[in-house]
Amino acid sequence: MATAIQKYVHEPSLELKAAAHALVNAMQEAFNAKDATALARNLADDASWTNALGVRVRGRQEIEKLARAMMTRNRSNFARYEIIDVVPVRTDVGVVNLLQVPTDASGRELPEPGATPIYVIAREADGWKIVAGQNTLILSPEGA
Repeated sequence: MATAIQKYVHEPSLELKAAAHALVNAMQEAFNAKDATALARNLADDASWTNALGVRVRGRQEIEKLARAMMTRNRSNFARYEIIDVVPVRTDVGVVNLLQVPTDASGRELPEPGATPIYVIAREADGWKIVAGQNTLILSPEGA
């Protein structure tokens, strides 16, 4: 059994790392600009999304609606997204673990709870897209 697991333990390709960085940067820019349409461009048509409040939606259009509603209510929330790890699943699929650090509009870090998003990204016909996303609030600095 160890052999089957070991064949997947390797470094992400340069293509996967570049795709992860491009998608994460685009999501951060869209979030901070409060642009739900720009955010949705990074998603696969049938993407699955669960936000930090546990609301689940499926499909790019539904995710865009949810993002627009959340952005409208939280216009003063900004963040910096830091990639913690990129895990290759296959040559065309990867998992991106992030840290979402709360900031003010100028990018200055705030002493508020952050979050730990995870994106599953895949190479689609029109480029790399997020096919699934989950965000989890960090309730305490110790993670407890």
